[in-house]
Amino acid sequence: MKPTPVLHLCEAIVDAAGNQAVGGAAVLLHQGSLLAAGPRAQVEQHPRAASAQRCEHPDRLLLPALVNAHAHLDLSHIGPQPYDKGRGFTAWADRVRTSRADDEPGIAAAVQTGIELAKRGGTGIIGDIAGVGSRTPFMVMRAAGFPGVSFIELFGQGDNQLAAIHFLNELAAEARAHPPDSPTRLGLQPHAPYSAGPALYAFASASGLPVSTHLAETLEERRFVEQGDGPFRDLIKSLRKWHEAILEGDDAVGRGRHPIEHTLAHFPPAPWLAAHVNDLGEGAARAARLRLLAETNTSVAYCPRANAYFRREEDFGPHAYRDMLAADINVALGTDSLLCLPEAEADRLSILDEMRYLYERDHTDPMLLLTMATTNGARALRFDPDYTTFTPGPIAGVIALPATPGDPAPLVNRPRRQRPPRPNPPLKPPMASARIGFLPPKAADGIRADSLPRPWGVEDPPWREGRGEGFPPGYRPTPQVHGFQSVGSLPMRSRHPNSPIPTSPIPQFPPNPSDSRSPPLRSRVV
Repeated sequence: MKPTPVLHLCEAIVDAAGNQAVGGAAVLLHQGSLLAAGPRAQVEQHPRAASAQRCEHPDRLLLPALVNAHAHLDLSHIGPQPYDKGRGFTAWADRVRTSRADDEPGIAAAVQTGIELAKRGGTGIIGDIAGVGSRTPFMVMRAAGFPGVSFIELFGQGDNQLAAIHFLNELAAEARAHPPDSPTRLGLQPHAPYSAGPALYAFASASGLPVSTHLAETLEERRFVEQGDGPFRDLIKSLRKWHEAILEGDDAVGRGRHPIEHTLAHFPPAPWLAAHVNDLGEGAARAARLRLLAETNTSVAYCPRANAYFRREEDFGPHAYRDMLAADINVALGTDSLLCLPEAEADRLSILDEMRYLYERDHTDPMLLLTMATTNGARALRFDPDYTTFTPGPIAGVIALPATPGDPAPLVNRPRRQRPPRPNPPLKPPMASARIGFLPPKAADGIRADSLPRPWGVEDPPWREGRGEGFPPGYRPTPQVHGFQSVGSLPMRSRHPNSPIPTSPIPQFPPNPSDSRSPPLRSRVV
């Protein structure tokens, strides 16, 4: 049976692009593309609405699926862990190193668990930090049809950089062999300034692939980069990786440079994604580093709950995410690994929890939080930001949250922060429509769109009706079954035909014990 559009009727919709409606809204989807979204009466006038399957979502607020810009899916099997600040970050990092899975089946199982937790948390696109040199997370993500970037970690300093650079070049060649519009992409992650040398950063910058790194995260990192000694030098020696060539050259560590200048000021320009950036310093130096981050088009993945878990405020003061945004730095949100999360929230990897945390702690504007959680995250991972809005065209997914009728919370009817376009396009060569496509679809394993429980069962080829740019005349790829990303009381379905399709509902987000003071929390978004 030919699939029909699906008209999702709800209390309200909102996104970071200014599309919003309250008091009766609708989203019209067909074959994986958004045809229309807005006030119910307006969407029902769309030519395809009359023949659409109608699905009621009373008392629900619909949002685009969220972007988790920094996660460690391969650590998901470890679970939440305590952090002893007295022993320091290096002791914690060494414990993680010895606890992580080091065999391919174990890594694959951990990543699959992480994918399930991320989907449960409403994630549509993810930036995952794969383990040292491992392609397994990328392959698991690709098999699951989970959009995002698998940043493969690279280590090497001094003479040890040569082997890492050779591997980097292999990865770059492999990435170029994949379809440029694939939703799951390879990226490079020189691990951090204390574990990756300047040549490794330079080659990664010049690769043309998405690039990420941990940056300005700890006091120990600053000491090692500025002085070349301290706990990280001791850790490197304990691993028998230390040699004096690490300190040789004008661009080596130990030259008095802060990690931000050391990492960003001397390499070929590239739109880096820097995780954490807790340490900016003070005064004029702080202002100069903010300018350097903006001038180098560096995005920042801020992980609020991980920042609190490591008690970074005791070392550096409050995180500067608001100052970064004011300086026109693209700040996205990440969860970091499951290790950093409270036990009560470890049944999901959810950017919604990060948004809620910032709203409760800092009273951050909810529309700004939604921007950080969607379009900013897409930019940081070099995806088209429209992929995370209700702009007609391909969409990363939709999530449904409880909303109070007539008052779906502060995400609607707020002014949108205008942001100038940034010189950070999707990966080249993109489709001419500059929209994100999907993997070449395979057989749908006998699952038909009309056989799935409502409201699931729309098909997902990489094009949208009404816009044919980028495709040959008459081009119509074989469709693949996908579902409606959902959070709360609605079940979630996979986007990929070869992924298992769960049959049980996803649990409701648990009520927040501190949910007494603020009407905005009734939407469970913040």
